Amino acid sequence: MPTIALFGTSANPPGEHHREIVRAAARMFDKVIIVPCGPRTDGKLTVNDIAPIHRAIMSDLAFRTIAPNVEVDLSDLERKSFTKTYELDERYRRYGDAYHIVGMDLVSRDIGGIPQVQTWEHGLDLWNNARFAVVLRVGIPFNPQDMPPNHILISPERSGSSTEIRRNIFEHKSIIGLVSPEIETYIGQFGLYREYKKHDRIFVNISEPRIIFFVNQHSEEARRLYQEVRHLENQENPNLVVTIGGDGIMTHAIRAHWRRRVPFLGINAGHEGFLLNERVGHLTADFFKQEFVLRSSPLLHVRAVGDDGGVQEIMAVNDAWMQVEPGNTGWFELYVDGRRKFSEIDPVEGDGVLVATAAGSTAYARTMGATPMHYSEDKLVLVGSHIIKPFSWKQGTHLHNDDAEVRIVNADKSGWRKLFGFADNLKLGQVNEMQIRLSRIASAHLLFTPQSDREKIDKYRFPKN
Repeated sequence: MPTIALFGTSANPPGEHHREIVRAAARMFDKVIIVPCGPRTDGKLTVNDIAPIHRAIMSDLAFRTIAPNVEVDLSDLERKSFTKTYELDERYRRYGDAYHIVGMDLVSRDIGGIPQVQTWEHGLDLWNNARFAVVLRVGIPFNPQDMPPNHILISPERSGSSTEIRRNIFEHKSIIGLVSPEIETYIGQFGLYREYKKHDRIFVNISEPRIIFFVNQHSEEARRLYQEVRHLENQENPNLVVTIGGDGIMTHAIRAHWRRRVPFLGINAGHEGFLLNERVGHLTADFFKQEFVLRSSPLLHVRAVGDDGGVQEIMAVNDAWMQVEPGNTGWFELYVDGRRKFSEIDPVEGDGVLVATAAGSTAYARTMGATPMHYSEDKLVLVGSHIIKPFSWKQGTHLHNDDAEVRIVNADKSGWRKLFGFADNLKLGQVNEMQIRLSRIASAHLLFTPQSDREKIDKYRFPKN
């Protein structure tokens, strides 16, 4: 069976010492899986101090390029949960011989005489039956008698701590060498681990653009602009995704590459271009080297329960919705944050119910009558299509809680009014229920010229017919 190393860690932030452990493990195991933990209730509360999206992005930035056999499991951050070690063991041991990467301090008997591992839930069973990859640490003596029965050793070339990194940031000391350059840049851009609030607008420069292009091949203008800068294309090691076309091209690019954690820059060669920069006559490398405003646009996490009970979980850039089959009127139960707003007895009646991100508020939601929002807002738009009842709900509402969850349920239990699910025009088939909220791990960083950014704000505030 293949060997799997499981590295549960706070990665808050991920440092060079974490990366060195993963490099060493990647040489020893068939696969290495890093699991950044969710919220803690065991006294280690520092992981709760910054938004999960930041830890998700930093984890991808830190570990994605170390080796082909390394992957990052962000499920704890997405679900706002903390998977305990014995649960990880049960989850992964069916796929191979799972080893848990732990520090020497967690198996040492020097403090209190009992290894910390044995104090965990099912700790004694883990100690006796699970497999461990013990990381040797400077300052903690190695005693073979301290080791669990089933173990191997990892000896990284350096050690460190996230506590030291956070302390240096808070005290305005250098973290060069403690984290990778990408992590250092990200922490600085978003003002993490400091008391002051981050700036409203974040400015970035890309001095050496390495680009993945998405081009509307049906547009002569888009094809011409691409030819002018195609020499900047770099599929293997990009630091920028550029779309040339309309908003649909941008949506497709984000769905394909949000996990790369590089910014997206759109150039309008279409119509509205809400997510794009304004039209340009010509393109050169210098265009991509200017100062841009960075805006974060969160994605949707969509959980759809099919008519057969099957579950689909996907990400959506713009929107997700349930609609009735043509020729019928749908009945919809509606819940917001677990509280029922429209019930089976008194449902929403109409063609469909849609939930959109702020970026998606300019698309399908706008055609339903929803008021557009600026694409960087962490809010949801909830709106109905051709609503018959209640009549006063035709323009929907904005949900200002950035952790709000909308649940839509088929209120017709007879099975006659069949409902179908969609996410960014991806057909999910017949569904009985959808749960939709802003993702805690998925976000797109959109780049705009300062002029385009100012114009976008006015465009959202005063949309034209």
